[in-house]
Parts: sequence; C-alpha cells; structure tokens
Amino acid sequence: GGTQVDYIFLGTGTATVGNDYTEPFLPHNLTFFGLIPGETQNITIPIINDNTVEAPETIIVQLVSPTNGVTLAGTGIGTGTITNDDKATVTIASVSGPEDGGPITVTAILDNPVDGGFTVPVSTSDGTATIADNDYTAVTNLPLVFTGLANEPQTFQVSPIADNIVEPDESVKLSMGAISGTPFITDIDVSSTAEVRIVND
Repeated sequence: GGTQVDYIFLGTGTATVGNDYTEPFLPHNLTFFGLIPGETQNITIPIINDNTVEAPETIIVQLVSPTNGVTLAGTGIGTGTITNDDKATVTIASVSGPEDGGPITVTAILDNPVDGGFTVPVSTSDGTATIADNDYTAVTNLPLVFTGLANEPQTFQVSPIADNIVEPDESVKLSMGAISGTPFITDIDVSSTAEVRIVND
C-alpha cells in the first residue's frame, strides 16, 4: 500500500530561507507507492541565485511521520549543499595627472560581492617613467583592503617627482599581487593592469 512521509526544514544549516533558497509549496510530503524495492522520491528545493562569492551553504531536511506502519532509518535527516559558482573581478582604472600636480589618485573597483572581504597588494613598475630617472616614487605591495561589497572602490596614490625638464609624457605600470584573507582566491580575478600617465607641464 505504500507510504506517505512528511518532511520539515530544520533551519540549522548555513543557508537561510528567503535569502539562499525557497521552501517548496505545501504540503511538504512524499508519496512512496511501494511497488518496487529501492523506490526513490525527490525533494526539489528552489535555489535563489545571487552573484556573491561565498562558501558552500547547507540545507538540512528531516523526514517525519511516515504512514502505513513504516519506520524511518536513523534520524531521517539529510543535507543538501549549495555550491558557489560566482566570480568577482578587481579592475584598476588607468589615470593621468600633471607632473607638478602632486600625488595622482588611482581607483580599483570590485565588481561582485565577496563574503568576508579580502586584501590584495598593488605595486608600480617602470614604464617609460623610471625610478632610475627619478620620475616617480615606487609603490610596493601596498595592501588594498576590500570589505567585499558590490562595486566597492579602493584608492591609492602614485606620486610623480617634479622636475623642470621638458620631456614627453611618461607612464608608470600598475599591477596586483596575491590575494590574502579569504578562502575564495581562485574565484577572484586580480589580473587587471593599468597605467598612470605623468603629463609633462
């Protein structure tokens, strides 16, 4: 004669209803027809898609109250895992400024949210402007600390060294190093490069 068994969401997983998933419509029950051994029935849980880089999250469901004299094996508890498939990118924007205008502000932007935030270092290197020619002050592994918000900007400065030489505009290269402070290193792209153009004045 088969059996009908109810299921409940325990709410003890790391995923939250309404934010990470939607509970299926009532009634929360499964019907086993009892015609063949190994019969399976599925609980389908709609997942709410977002663009946050985050850890895998769990949904915990328990079977309760089977009918027709059927008993549950063990606790009847099962765990579903939502695995992260989101990515984030940090982009540095190229910028220019006059040689005698003081420090030039550079902006790096995180496009998608990252749970818990992270730190990435930024450095300068010689382009047509060089340290040897005393064109600018080097920036070496300056940490940019992102809290993990979508479209979050972080800024830093590159300082030209003023002189009285008439010369072509010169450029300083910008790049980022290895991420720290997060387990999601492979999900965050920090390959963006840019340049600061120092305009002769």
